[in-house]
Amino acid sequence: MSRSLVAQTDTVSTPRARGVHERSSAALDAIVALPGAARVVPYASVLATYLASRLLMAVVAAFAALARPDLTFRDTITIWDGLWYRLAAETDYPAKLKVPGVLSGATSSSFFPGYPLLVRAAHRVLPVDVVGAGLLVSLGCGAAAVCLIWRLTALVTDEDVAHRMAALMSFAPGSFVFSLMYAEGLMMVAAAACLIALVRERWLLAGVFAAVGTATRPNAIALCAACAVAAVPAAVRRRDLRPLIAPLLSPLGLLAFFAYLRLRTGNFFAWSENEHYAFGERVDYGETTLRASWRFFQHPFESPYIFITGLSVLAIAAGTALLLRTRLPLALKTYALTVALLVTVTHIVGPRPRFLLVAFPLAIPLALRCRGKFFFTVLASSAVLMALAGAYYIVFFILPGDGNVVPP
Repeated sequence: MSRSLVAQTDTVSTPRARGVHERSSAALDAIVALPGAARVVPYASVLATYLASRLLMAVVAAFAALARPDLTFRDTITIWDGLWYRLAAETDYPAKLKVPGVLSGATSSSFFPGYPLLVRAAHRVLPVDVVGAGLLVSLGCGAAAVCLIWRLTALVTDEDVAHRMAALMSFAPGSFVFSLMYAEGLMMVAAAACLIALVRERWLLAGVFAAVGTATRPNAIALCAACAVAAVPAAVRRRDLRPLIAPLLSPLGLLAFFAYLRLRTGNFFAWSENEHYAFGERVDYGETTLRASWRFFQHPFESPYIFITGLSVLAIAAGTALLLRTRLPLALKTYALTVALLVTVTHIVGPRPRFLLVAFPLAIPLALRCRGKFFFTVLASSAVLMALAGAYYIVFFILPGDGNVVPP
């Protein structure tokens, strides 16, 4: 593995300068409990790039809204799943599941509580409504996620690669969700912090952050696998049970949510039943993904769904091949590949840009290999895809029950 962040800070010229930099980044260090400190300038650069991506998305949303005069600019923040997250933030989960039937019987029980609880807390302390709080939380989580991904990448490679990785994440095709009421940003914060803690062998923190992730989104269960592949060998090698605290804590977020639904509805499996009966979701072991991929190779422009799924599958295949050939900690590989596997075996969800976004270690090999003009070409192409995906998300938005268009 390459030099650590502590070694990188040794390049600061004087002890006094080192002290200034250490104090300035102490807050971010505390988040992941890492020794030493990183310089402030890289984070400023990372945040400037992230801000540029959010400004681009604001422009895209404004123009896309022109094609939908029935939607206000605020409406675009809560499109698709954002409606359900808003409902979960405003009210408690329902005490009963509705009559089964696709979308007509859907409830907010399908949406994990981590993000709605954070939005609710922000709404109570800030002078904004729930939608405004949701937007601020999403933007803030996106910024924190990109910074933590920078740090993770710098820890396992170097700062140059970390800068490219942060830029790729800011302008990734699925990063449009950082400007919506969606939970991906919070999940990425938890995932990146957990992976940093695993690399640094901070087992308790890794388990805590993994639990936050599994309380935020179901595909964060991939963090449980990452914790297991990092902690179990360490426990065996050292003959010490303490590393096992990470995999033991990791599923507590999901289990706590299921236990709450049990108290609320009388059914421990209320989430899975709502997913299956109301949203038509199920595990089909990749049948839907394979069918869509085959249609993509026959008629790539048959529909936006076919085109998006086909490109996403190609991205997964390329990312997986490069990831397996790159020397990275096993925890990072396990997390990314588990997330990718989960999205390919579901019937409704399937591979989409926003689900590939949370499998961010897949992009580290790309950041390693892309340099100079080629990198900027890749980044510009990614920004265009982000803009197109965000515009499509808004323009083709339908109210639940009005149709069966699948968002990207």
